[in-house]
Amino acid sequence: MRKYIEPKVIYTGRMFEYEVFGDPILKKDKVKKSLFEAILEVKHNQGNWDPTDPNTRFANDLHALICDRLKLENYSELKFYKALGGGLDWYYGADGFFELGDRRVFIDLTLRNKGLRDTVEIHPEDILKDIAETIAEQLA
Repeated sequence: MRKYIEPKVIYTGRMFEYEVFGDPILKKDKVKKSLFEAILEVKHNQGNWDPTDPNTRFANDLHALICDRLKLENYSELKFYKALGGGLDWYYGADGFFELGDRRVFIDLTLRNKGLRDTVEIHPEDILKDIAETIAEQLA
């Protein structure tokens, strides 16, 4: 008699990223670009993702909470660019960034603490309001 072994499903960081921000838009660059070039690549390749009104519920709610914390009357002033899959993600550890005028805050969705400098790490157990407060403080 054969014993059936239940397959284990392992929740990975990539699964978390795709769940929160949707499918990646960019592909990994074979050659590392400068941070400036990687940011421009992300900004010019958003596909059907609207940086002023993000498509996924999590990103949209986070965008709205940050706008509220910053007391923005026009939510389109704050932009959220997703960078999943591209050079900014692979080489600089940023899954996306919020931009308000000339200020920018990078974020990293992760299941483990990486301790990336100048990046707000978001973990599955984090509270949305706390994340929004942290990002708003950095953009203010």
